Amino acid sequence: MSAIRLSYIQAQELFFMHKLLLGVLLIASLLPTTVLYAASLSAVSLAAQQTVMTELAKLEKNNGKYIRSSKLQALKLIKDAIEKNPELAASLTSFVISQGVGVSATVTTACQAAAKSDQAAAITAAAIQAAPPALAAAITAAAISVSPKQAAAITTAAINAVLKQAPAITSAAVTAAPLQANAITKAALKAAGSTEVRRLIAVAASNAGVPVQVINNELKNITNKNGVYEVFQKDTSNTVNSTMTMGSNSEPTTTITNSSATTLTGSTTGATGSIGGGGSIACVKNGVTASCS
Repeated sequence: MSAIRLSYIQAQELFFMHKLLLGVLLIASLLPTTVLYAASLSAVSLAAQQTVMTELAKLEKNNGKYIRSSKLQALKLIKDAIEKNPELAASLTSFVISQGVGVSATVTTACQAAAKSDQAAAITAAAIQAAPPALAAAITAAAISVSPKQAAAITTAAINAVLKQAPAITSAAVTAAPLQANAITKAALKAAGSTEVRRLIAVAASNAGVPVQVINNELKNITNKNGVYEVFQKDTSNTVNSTMTMGSNSEPTTTITNSSATTLTGSTTGATGSIGGGGSIACVKNGVTASCS
């Protein structure tokens, strides 16, 4: 009798150990997605993350991705978890997107859940890293639509995550929050890192309705070196052909040149001239600041 009881107890222990091992393996399978964020999490948030990850791992999948009902459950789980622990926003966003949950729905849910904290930029970066690069603009728009006051930070995070999508990100950001257009343009141009990327961003911003003067004011602030700075020359007949030239405030008059442009000079009352590639440009000098549109 005692032998039978011992066997029964041993069987129970083996069953318990088997379940524990499966749980450990489930958590371990999620680590590649969350390891980048673990180092920055507090002990409390890390424990909370492990709890919600366990629940997410139980949801039904098909070919390694959540089925429709599981996607809805996943959004509910991350919403509740992020509301309690905003630090989890980035890691949970990244994970559920990797499991097939829609990027816009995920970003919207995460940003809404973390509305009382400044997590929108981190959510954006995490989503872009987990999704195809072509979805960066849609992700940016979703985040800004929920958190327009964080538009500049979101734009910076998005461009830093995928520089090649900078023009599309800029356009989507300005469209999502037109009242933040100036701040978005400044953030995008600062994140660009090169003249060509700044030119493409300037084209996108201009096409989205940002005045050329605003673009050039930001370019001067960002690129000014010893009084020489970049100037965006918009080609009104074909915006794609717009160029980036150099402006200077070291001379009594404003001179703007590039390889295909006519040298223009402006006085304090302004002057106009034509540039290579079509279109016209008006240069107005205000003290030592030249603005062209």
